[in-house]
Amino acid sequence: MKGYRNNPEATDGMFTPDHWIRTGDIGYTKDDNWYIVDRAKDLFKVRGWQVSPAEIEAALIEHPDVLDSGVIGVPAADGCGDTPMAFIELVKGSLLDEEGVKRFLVPYLARYKNLGEVKFVDKVPRNPTGKILRRELRAIREADSSANTERGPIIMQKSQAEGTPAAGKTPRHLPVVEKDDTANLGVLGRLYSALNVLGFYRATAFIAVSSYSTAGISDPDSWFADRFDQALYKTVQYHPSLCYGIIDQAPEKEAHFLRLPAIRRDDVTEFCGQSPEDKTEDEDSILAGLLEKFHFRRLFEGHRIPTWRVVVIKHGGEWGCKSSGSPPRQKISLAFLTNHGLADGLSLANFFNTFFRFFNSAQTEPTPWPFTVPKDFKAAIPLEEACDLTARDENDIGLDIDPNAKIWSGADMFLNSIEDYGSGVRLVSIPQAPLSGALQLCKKHKITLTGLLNSLLLIYLSKAAPADNAFRSIIPYSMRHVTGAAHDEILNHASGLLCEYSESLVSEMRSSTENSTEELALIVKMGLECRQKLTAELARCPKNNLMAGILGLFEKPIGAEARTYIWDIELGVVGGVEDVAENAMLRLEKMIISQCGSVTGPVFGFNSASIPGGPLAITLTWQKGVVEEEFFDEMAKYLSRRLMSGLKELSDLSI
Repeated sequence: MKGYRNNPEATDGMFTPDHWIRTGDIGYTKDDNWYIVDRAKDLFKVRGWQVSPAEIEAALIEHPDVLDSGVIGVPAADGCGDTPMAFIELVKGSLLDEEGVKRFLVPYLARYKNLGEVKFVDKVPRNPTGKILRRELRAIREADSSANTERGPIIMQKSQAEGTPAAGKTPRHLPVVEKDDTANLGVLGRLYSALNVLGFYRATAFIAVSSYSTAGISDPDSWFADRFDQALYKTVQYHPSLCYGIIDQAPEKEAHFLRLPAIRRDDVTEFCGQSPEDKTEDEDSILAGLLEKFHFRRLFEGHRIPTWRVVVIKHGGEWGCKSSGSPPRQKISLAFLTNHGLADGLSLANFFNTFFRFFNSAQTEPTPWPFTVPKDFKAAIPLEEACDLTARDENDIGLDIDPNAKIWSGADMFLNSIEDYGSGVRLVSIPQAPLSGALQLCKKHKITLTGLLNSLLLIYLSKAAPADNAFRSIIPYSMRHVTGAAHDEILNHASGLLCEYSESLVSEMRSSTENSTEELALIVKMGLECRQKLTAELARCPKNNLMAGILGLFEKPIGAEARTYIWDIELGVVGGVEDVAENAMLRLEKMIISQCGSVTGPVFGFNSASIPGGPLAITLTWQKGVVEEEFFDEMAKYLSRRLMSGLKELSDLSI
C-alpha cells in the first residue's frame, strides 16, 4: 500500500517511521492471541476519560429488548467534553424507555460511561460488512438538534411541560424537572455545585472506624449487610438533604441541586474488602489510599444522582470469605463522601450519629429499597436566607489582611485533562496518652487545641516552604448559633476565620529552635491570637463575614479583590459524634475527617477529629502536583513526632 490518493497528510499519519501501517485498531494480546476490540478514531473523551463505543454497545445488546445499538460521543450539556449517546433498535412491541436503558447499564459500566442521551431508531445504519456508520448517527443527531434549537430550558414549570411540542420539534430526551424540585443550597452550595460541574471537584469525607462482635453470628457478613441496609434506608428517610443531586443546567445557567425521585441503594453504597497483599499495610495507610482512590472516582460520577456515597471497608479479609473464620470482633470502616455544598463538618458527624442510632436499634425486617423521595422533602434553608451576610459593624476593622502580601501558594497548576487530577492524603493518629500531654500544655497556657495545631503547622511551613513569603490560614466554624439550624441537620451553615501571618513573623518562626523558650513563646502568642480572633468572630457573626465576600463573587466580575481569598491552609478540628454505648452492637473506635485535594482553594487541608477516649486522627490533603509528596510525608512525620512526645519538653518550659 502506497498511501491515500491526493492526501499526503493522511498518508504521513498512516505510516510509522519504519514503514509499518497504523491500522487504527484497538486491541490486546492474551495467551499469544490478538483481540481487536475497537477503532481508535471511534473513541471519545468524557471528562478526560477515553470511552469506547463498542464497550457500551456490548452492554446494551445484553438487554433482551435491544436488537441493535450504536454509540457516539456528543457535546455534553455543561460544555465539558463529550457524553455518550446511544441509538437503539428495539424488538417489536417493547416498552423499554430511556430511563429503563440507563438503569439497565448501571451494573455494566463505570459511572462516567453513563449515557447522556438515548434515541430509539427503526434501524441502526451499517455498511454491507456490518460496520456501524457513525457518521450517519451524527447526522441524525445534528438534524434533531437543528430542529430543536429553540427548545426551552430543561427546568420549567409543570404547566409548561404539559403543552404539546411545537410543529417540527422533537421532544427533549432529558426528563422534565419541576422548578420546585430544585434548590441552590445557599452560597456554598452554589459555589461547590458549580465547581463540580466544571470539573473542579470539591468534596469532603468522614470515616467512622468501628467494630462489632461476631459471637453467635453464623454469617457475619450477611448479618452486617442486612443491618447496614436498614440503618442507611432510615438515615436517608431522616435527612431530606440526602435526597438531592447536582443538576448540570438551570434557567439561570448556574448549577443547582435537584430533589431526586428515588434513592437507589447501589447508587450510594460500595463494599470493599482487604486483599491479602494489603495485610502488610497499616490501617492509616489503607484508609489514606482509599480516600485518594474514591475522591478521584467521585470526580467522574455524573449528575442527577445523589451527591454522596458510603463506602464500607471490611478489615482483615474480603466480603463473603469464610475460609479462615471470623475474628471475635470484626473491624469495619464506613466512609461517607459527599459534595461539600451539601454538608459542613458538623453534618458529617450528624450522618453517623443517625446511622449508628438506627444500626444499633435495627429490627429484622426487609428494607424496601429504593427509597421513594416524598414531594414534601425540602432542602435546608440557605445560609444567606437564614442570616444577613451583608450586615456590617463599622466599628470593627474586619479582616486584618494585606491584599498585596506575597502569599505562598505552591506550584501553579494546569491540568491538561481532569484525568490528571489526583488527591493526596496522609493520616496521622495520636493515641489518647500523648494527646493528653498536648491538652495539658493547652490548658496551662490558655490556648485551644486548634490554636496549638495551627501554630505547629505554621512553624513547619516556615522551615519547609520557600522563604520570603507570608502565610494565610482559614479556620472553619459553624454558624448554626446564628442561623438557628437544628444541631442534627445535614446542611452547610459554615464560615471561616481568615488569618494572615506576615513575612516578619514567618522569619521569627524559621529562626526559632525546636523545644526552646522562643518557640514556646511563638506557639502561645499565635495560639492566644487565634483564640481571641475566633471568639470575636463568633461574637459579631454574621457581621463582617467572610461569606459575604464569597457571595459577592456571584454578583460581579472577579477582580483584584479576589486575592483576599487566597490562602495556604484550611484547618478544621471536628468533634460532635455522640458517644456510642459500650454494649452497642456497632462500636465507634476512631473517626477521621478529610477534604479532597483542592483545585481552586488552599495549597493543602488539615483536618483533625477525635472521640472521647479515642485517638486524635489528623489528615493532610492536597491536589497532587501542587507540592512534592515528600513535603507532606515530612509534615506528617513532624506532626507525629512532636505530638507523640506529648510536647513534654515544651511543657517543662516557662515563659
